Amino acid sequence: MEEADNLLILNLKDYGCPIEDGITTLAQFEPDVVYKACLCYVRLIDESKAEPFSESFPRGMSSRVNVATNMAAAIKELGYRAELNYHQLLYPNPNDLRKLLMWLQQAVPQKTDEPSASTGGVSSAKAILSDQISKALANIPKETWIPWQHHTQAHVGNTSRSRNLRSLKLHTPVRGRAVKTTPGLDAYYTKYLPPITAQPLRRDDIPPSVFETNLSAYADAQERENEWNTSGLSSGLNPTAYKDTKLKGILSQMAYTLRTHLAEASRASDSAANLSRLMGGFEGGHSADSSLRRKVEFIQESEAPTLEPKVQVSEEERLAKQQQEIADAQLAVSKITNEIQQFEKDVQSLESAMRQFEAGTQDEDTKRETLEKEYRIKKRTYELLADADKNIDELQKISGASSVRLVELASEWEKHRVPMLEQIRSLKDEQMNKQDETKTKLEQIKEMRARLRQLVEEIQSKEEHYQQLLEAYAALPKDLTRAVYTRRILEIVKNVKKQKVDINKILLDTRNLRKEINTVSETLGRVFAIVDELVFQDANVRKDPTAVQAYKHFAAMDEGFKKLVRVIEETGVARTSVLTLESKSEQIQLRTNTLNVDRLEKDLEEIKQENQKLIQKIKARGN
Repeated sequence: MEEADNLLILNLKDYGCPIEDGITTLAQFEPDVVYKACLCYVRLIDESKAEPFSESFPRGMSSRVNVATNMAAAIKELGYRAELNYHQLLYPNPNDLRKLLMWLQQAVPQKTDEPSASTGGVSSAKAILSDQISKALANIPKETWIPWQHHTQAHVGNTSRSRNLRSLKLHTPVRGRAVKTTPGLDAYYTKYLPPITAQPLRRDDIPPSVFETNLSAYADAQERENEWNTSGLSSGLNPTAYKDTKLKGILSQMAYTLRTHLAEASRASDSAANLSRLMGGFEGGHSADSSLRRKVEFIQESEAPTLEPKVQVSEEERLAKQQQEIADAQLAVSKITNEIQQFEKDVQSLESAMRQFEAGTQDEDTKRETLEKEYRIKKRTYELLADADKNIDELQKISGASSVRLVELASEWEKHRVPMLEQIRSLKDEQMNKQDETKTKLEQIKEMRARLRQLVEEIQSKEEHYQQLLEAYAALPKDLTRAVYTRRILEIVKNVKKQKVDINKILLDTRNLRKEINTVSETLGRVFAIVDELVFQDANVRKDPTAVQAYKHFAAMDEGFKKLVRVIEETGVARTSVLTLESKSEQIQLRTNTLNVDRLEKDLEEIKQENQKLIQKIKARGN
């Protein structure tokens, strides 16, 4: 890390940042040095963002906090994504500061070479144009772009007027079976179909129409793919067969709907005809002076041309006459409606009676067929009773022959049944196996599709990461000496090799020690088993008290050694825990040391003093 710190400090000095010669690492950076370094980098990246800042770091604590907050905000606007606040600039941590300065170093734009004498004018013009473009892009406000068709209070860009967003359906050529099966369609697409820019009436409607058409096509394709993944794969059909089956189902549903509506329309027309006949009968049955007939005659007379002079009628009499006629017509309509309802009730009762009669007729037909069968059987039986013995012998012969024939047929059926059953079982097994294989393949296809989507997403993310790395590589400074990086890389490789050799030695020693421990443990186990067996035989067979006492001591010694081994293992675990806790405590101590508690307390006291001074000034002004 010291070499990296030296490189960063060297670059800052080259950029003109005032850093003392005694500072060699980032841990020695004070807040004012951190501020000057960040200001130097910000000025190199975007000079407009460095204009509000002064060259010197203020002395007052509140002013320092404000300046550090503004500097952190400016760095974040440049694209820094890590956590950055004012306290990280006032109380710098070497690791966070190193990360920040390395990012700022990478964000510094690459220096361009001076133009040659031959192409000086062109290169300088290009450089001036590039600088103007960069400044113009940097001055563009960072606001969400809104299309000019959208009617809002604030518009982005120079828009003098707004229009309603309207999209029209665009007709585009299609490929596939429709072009081959439809005669003249290809010629229509080639000669007569206007381009999409000529189909909308207004030029302003072209972009939204194109966007809407593309979005509809994409949504349609996405919906078809989702339907095939959910329902098509589980159906076991290929895409063409699944499409034909779906089309047949839709056509059958449409045909059923049409038949239903046609039947309802025919019933409605029949009821209208009945109503007209009923109205005719009702008019014929009433007297000639009925209000309805008078109204019809009045309308006919008013429509027919006449030569008689018009009778003067007042407006009130005409209105009263019309109201009377309307009341009579409503009364007649209500009577007709009641009669129609009564007729409908009668029709329903007749239909229910007819259904009951049809059900009874069916039951009677069934009984009749049963009785006819019984009659034929009994009639044949009575005919055979005339010569009973002879008929019985003939029936027995016929029955015996039928029995023999049935036995032969049964044996012959068994010969055919067994292979057919085996064939049926084998076909069922094959069908079950095919179904299992189909299910397995469907699951594999689904997994492959999911894996394919995952791979596509990974490829896209890796391509984005690759583009980011290319941009970062292009933004890296090219004027630094390569020897420094080469020497650092060689030193890192050398240290890694050395550490690898040391690790291999430690692993080899650990393996050898483990082998020795295993060997000694196996030897000790065998010796213990032999000694245990010998002492136990002496104590059990000879009943020697010395052997019994020795066996007891031997068992106690074995238990003591086991406890000792257990204690040693627990000691090793405890020692490992102690080492882990010591490393954690060291990390916590380093973290607390980087916080610089003394400086924090000093700054807190300064803030308190400034607050007291401000309070005194406010009180003095109030008095």
